[in-house]
Amino acid sequence: MAVPASEILVVESDRDLSSLIVSSLTREALSASPAFSGGEALACLQRSRPVLITMELNLPDMNGTDLIRRIRLKSQIPILVITARCDIDDKLDAFASGADDYLTKPFDTREMTARVSALLRRAGKSAPALPVSGTSGRSVVFPDLEINLENYQVLFQGEPADLSPREIELLYFLASHPNQVFSREQLLDQVWGREYAGDYRTIDTHIRKIRKKITGGPGWSIQTVWGVGYKFETDAGEAG
Repeated sequence: MAVPASEILVVESDRDLSSLIVSSLTREALSASPAFSGGEALACLQRSRPVLITMELNLPDMNGTDLIRRIRLKSQIPILVITARCDIDDKLDAFASGADDYLTKPFDTREMTARVSALLRRAGKSAPALPVSGTSGRSVVFPDLEINLENYQVLFQGEPADLSPREIELLYFLASHPNQVFSREQLLDQVWGREYAGDYRTIDTHIRKIRKKITGGPGWSIQTVWGVGYKFETDAGEAG
């Protein structure tokens, strides 16, 4: 199986976990294909060059650090290790072999996708923006506020705001639909995805965190619509 050059190669022998990683990346508009062994990964790399590799160290046919070393002989593709090995020696060995980042199992898929996006940005690759229905671009600008989903950056009053990837996505969606009221269910569907089975109150938590960092600006604010949900209220009615 050839992996398209725009895809992420997921090297994971556990097929259920591989499927979870692939689907999580796909949900964030990051294309991914699986490889279930070191040999299969090397065969994929002979046929094509993915933009990033996620890799388990415990592979059925070779040690993951050996695979990393073999990859590094020919390529500097970003490599994110995702493994149950949490010993510091394993981490140091992985980094010495050429890994770029290290994530231990069990893990939160949101953290995984955030790490993947960060590695892609660091490598000069553009992580695809989360597709949001009803928007026409990847950034919105208001007085004292700029939200750029291309590089997951928010500038508030000219300074970078320390928002999590999900907080950025939620703020971007609301700001992309100024003066429109969205229920918590709608926001979960649009930002988290229909597969998300968590509590609607996570929206309230994220809004509260956003408001602590983004306090409002000239002519705009995040408003609670009691009994319904939230809206990004503006005087002008649309983004710049």
